[in-house]
Amino acid sequence: MGLFKKYVDIPLLYRVPEIMEEPEVIVMEKPDGTNFRYGFVEGRFRIGGRNEEFDFLTSAPSACFGAVGWARATNLDKRVEELAESLGVEIIFHDEWYGPGIQNRVIYSREKQQRTFDVRVNEEFVDWDKVVELTQRLGHKNVPLLYRGKPDMEVFDRFRVAPSAIAYENALGTEDNIAEGIVIKPAHMHRNFRDDWIIAKYKGPKFSERKSLAEGKVMPVTPASATAFI
Repeated sequence: MGLFKKYVDIPLLYRVPEIMEEPEVIVMEKPDGTNFRYGFVEGRFRIGGRNEEFDFLTSAPSACFGAVGWARATNLDKRVEELAESLGVEIIFHDEWYGPGIQNRVIYSREKQQRTFDVRVNEEFVDWDKVVELTQRLGHKNVPLLYRGKPDMEVFDRFRVAPSAIAYENALGTEDNIAEGIVIKPAHMHRNFRDDWIIAKYKGPKFSERKSLAEGKVMPVTPASATAFI
């Protein structure tokens, strides 16, 4: 206990072939923002970005693109502490913070917002239904659930290039406002034989190509039948 863990590095879909053997998967929109986390660990409220941790009381409100200021204004520390203590657990929420001034490739909202995409309880990821329950108990929203069912590449391909559902929820959706991509994971979270959590990302072509070109990387050559795994 006691580790304020950052989120796992999500591998690309072609690196997680075992996900296609899952009996049921969750497909979520992958917002193009910045990752941040908060929770109740070691008897105190903690908050941080993808790799760094902030002092909730002394860090600038602008820290993590304003997420720290939002947390203070909404009494997030008290709400998370009350939830954790009512359950008798340590808990970490993993959110995406997006909106004006964070990224500009997808238009989601007119102001900064957060969405929860995963939750740890006592350092372990919980199943999707529990993620939703705990998120709702804080009065927050989850990232959009796009599909739940058996793994299906046709479904993955379709949602990978779909317009942002978040944007539509905020009355800003258009057919050209394409989401960054999707995240796929088992409905019931578990690890593979390498002890890695089974989870994958599947980005749309313009996002995948931009990242690969910027890093000077060449994607592995795949058979024609598997060219969707980018």
